[in-house]
Amino acid sequence: MLEETLKVANEFGVWICAFAMVALVVVQSTLYTRLASKTAKEINFPQKDVRRAFRTGVITAFGPALGSFIVMIAMMAVIGAPITWMRLSIIGSASTEMTAATIGAEAAGFELGAANFSIEALAVIFFTMGINGCGWLLVATLLTGRMDSVRHKIAGGDAKWLPVLTTAATVGVYANMGAQRAVAGTGSLVAWLGGAITMLLMNIVAKKFKFLKEYKMGIALIMGTVLAAVVTNVFGL
Repeated sequence: MLEETLKVANEFGVWICAFAMVALVVVQSTLYTRLASKTAKEINFPQKDVRRAFRTGVITAFGPALGSFIVMIAMMAVIGAPITWMRLSIIGSASTEMTAATIGAEAAGFELGAANFSIEALAVIFFTMGINGCGWLLVATLLTGRMDSVRHKIAGGDAKWLPVLTTAATVGVYANMGAQRAVAGTGSLVAWLGGAITMLLMNIVAKKFKFLKEYKMGIALIMGTVLAAVVTNVFGL
């Protein structure tokens, strides 16, 4: 990334916008927790169980948070720290945000993290990530009450068909993006294959060690990057 672009991505104004969004999430979480505690008292739910549930939730959240943290390091290097902090705080899905950033970069005619990455490309990425989040919010706001009937129409009365359709669409999107990376050069191909093989192995290992489920993507990302660096820098391929 160009030094000028990286400077803009991390400037004070972007930090202010990011802080405002994260503060909103903190306020919402606080209000939700207070509402849950108030409701528990109204229905005479034991306070010891409330505290235990809250403690369990906090501990359980560490796994997904650490998994996102690993990917966050990679995102900060290509789109800046404040926007990464904001997006992962309000969306939480590192894979989704990385995909949105990649699509935005490609729409601007650049590879994500390229040395000649321009400010215009950075703006397109910000816009793409924002639109991606707006889509979810609009669907949740306008269609939540109608989704059951939509689900039945799409599935054609077969409840097993909808998850198959959703999975197929997701696989198609990521396969298309992966194929583009695979033909971009030797380093990209090694990174793609290394990440894919690592993910397959992690899926097997995570069946036995459940706590690894949240770290699969981060580990695959690191392994693919390391293998690509070794092949290009050590072996000169």
